[in-house]
Amino acid sequence: MKRFLPLLTALALLFGCGPKTELEQLQRRAAKGDAQAQFDLGAAHANIDPAEAAKWFSQAAARGHVEAQFFLGDAFEKGLGVKQDFTEAAAWYRKAAEQGSPAAQINLGTLHLDGHGVKQDVAEAARWFRRAAGQGDVAAQFNCGLANAEGKGVRTNNVEAYFWFTLASRQGHQNAAGAREQISQLMSPDQIFEASQRAQKFAAVNEIKTNAVPKKRP
Repeated sequence: MKRFLPLLTALALLFGCGPKTELEQLQRRAAKGDAQAQFDLGAAHANIDPAEAAKWFSQAAARGHVEAQFFLGDAFEKGLGVKQDFTEAAAWYRKAAEQGSPAAQINLGTLHLDGHGVKQDVAEAARWFRRAAGQGDVAAQFNCGLANAEGKGVRTNNVEAYFWFTLASRQGHQNAAGAREQISQLMSPDQIFEASQRAQKFAAVNEIKTNAVPKKRP
C-alpha cells in the first residue's frame, strides 16, 4: 500500500519527535464519527498494524467512505488484520463498486470470475470489468479486450476487443499491443478502422473530462 507512505511518514514524525496536536485532532475527529478521519487513521496504520487499520477502515466504511470500503474489502480478501473472508470482501467491494470505484469494480469482477465469495459468473465479471474500463482503468480495459476476444461473459466481438486492447495499449499495458495484433488478423480493414476511430474518440472525450477538472492552487 505505497499510497499510504506519505501519511505514515507524517504521523511517524508526530509519534516520534514532534508535537502530537495534529494526530490528537485526527483521533478526536475519528472518535466523533468523522469518516475521513477514520479512514486516515486506518491508512496510517496500514503498514504498521493491519488489525488497527481494519478497525478504522470498518468504521469509515460503515459511514459510506468509498476508499475505506475498498480497503476493507481488500483486508478481508487477503486476511490483513481480519480473518480472510471472501464473502465479506465481495460485499465491501460491491459497496465501493456501486459508488464508482474502478479498483473495487475490478476486484469484484475478479471474485465473480474465480467464484470466490460469490457465485462464479463470467457475465457478471465482464459487466464489472466494463464499468471500470469505461472509467479508464487499464487492467479493466485489457480484461474487456480478452472477454470480447474469447467470448467470456459476452458475445465474441473482434471490433470491441480491438477497441479495448487499443485503449489499454495506449496506457502502456505490456500485453495489450500483442493481443491487438493477434485479433487484427481476424478482422477486415474496415473493422480495424472502426475500432481505431472509436478508441480515438474515447481517448479524446476522456482527455477533455480530465482537463475540465478544476486544478487546486499550488
